[in-house]
Amino acid sequence: MMLKNKIENSFGPSGSFAGKIVFIAGLVMLYFSWSALFLVVLGAFIGFSHTKVFIDTEKKRVKFSNALFGIILTGQWIDVAAGMCTRIKKSDTVFRTFSLTNRSISSDSNSWKVMLCDQNQKDITPLLKAETKSKAEEEAQKISTLLNIFPL
Repeated sequence: MMLKNKIENSFGPSGSFAGKIVFIAGLVMLYFSWSALFLVVLGAFIGFSHTKVFIDTEKKRVKFSNALFGIILTGQWIDVAAGMCTRIKKSDTVFRTFSLTNRSISSDSNSWKVMLCDQNQKDITPLLKAETKSKAEEEAQKISTLLNIFPL
């Protein structure tokens, strides 16, 4: 069974929104000039790029991937060994955007991530992102059972 989890947008929420606006504006301007193709490509890259995690429970492996333009996947498979474990980590991420009038707009993201750890309990890659600690604990237990590793 293959599990797919979207972790977050590569350029944050405001960058993703701005990229989608540039993409749409480029599509409209493409009617008038072929040089707007640059805006379409740039907007698609910024607006649709995100990070994903694939968990293959049958082959016991994990792949952290960047989805460029939302469709081109990068990354390598990591085989899950017997000594690995999962743990929960609080993720406090702040995305800050500056406007032309020198005002900053901050967007806070308080979430919990289920991390895959090696034998020395060092983080390797995030497996999924949850909004509450109880949901993260529940998902960590479920993933640990599927991969035959123990949760911390």
